[in-house]
Amino acid sequence: MSKNTAEVDAMPQNTMVKTLGLVFLPALIMLVSPYLLTHMADAGRTLVLSSYYLVEVIVLAGIMMWVVKKERSSFKNIIGYTKRVSFWVFIGFAAFGAAYAIYMRDFLPLPGLRSVSFDIMSKMQGWPSIYAMLPAHDGVFEDAGKGLGIAGLLISTLAVSLASMMQTLYFRGFLLSRLERFGWLAPVIITFLFVAFHLGSPWFWPQFLLLTLSWAFIAYFTKNVWIIVVSHVAMNSYSGLFLIVSVLLG
Repeated sequence: MSKNTAEVDAMPQNTMVKTLGLVFLPALIMLVSPYLLTHMADAGRTLVLSSYYLVEVIVLAGIMMWVVKKERSSFKNIIGYTKRVSFWVFIGFAAFGAAYAIYMRDFLPLPGLRSVSFDIMSKMQGWPSIYAMLPAHDGVFEDAGKGLGIAGLLISTLAVSLASMMQTLYFRGFLLSRLERFGWLAPVIITFLFVAFHLGSPWFWPQFLLLTLSWAFIAYFTKNVWIIVVSHVAMNSYSGLFLIVSVLLG
């Protein structure tokens, strides 16, 4: 057994009650944060949107640092999945993870799935969501992003990338490594918990489930969460760059 594998096997294992608390406490904070940020609306949508994602970074990082202090450990150790892999394995899985997610989100023809998502959205008018702070988009999220302008999109893309990195470290590193006693079901469990974490955007749940299940399995079997950090950041950066190009092309 390698040193890296032994370190993962030695990770403290959370009970499901503790795991649920570590998921839904930050989820509830993020659910109410749009209300807390409404007073910033006059400062511009870019600041509001970026602040929302920075709040998420601070909340998730804060919880992990609390665990570091409680367990007298280090940030690297509590992430769990930091096993070294070869360069080509890293690049190959990271590229696959990003390409798969982009394809499933933007190109796979699933009209039924999109219909379910928009049906959920139409029935949850008034649900606390950061998207309520964006320009009216009539169900087209790309149009909402265009309203931010190029500078706003660049700033927002950076904030989203930071949040993507922290989400991945939190769910597919910190939490997933502490559910290993469930074996191959651990990636499935953490995927459903990741979906549920997004209380502020339930209409995205079907897509999130399809998008992120592969990420959890890649992290679980490679024991390297940084692969999925790259995939997640790449996927969301692609979205930002796509919107920037759309704005430039009019």
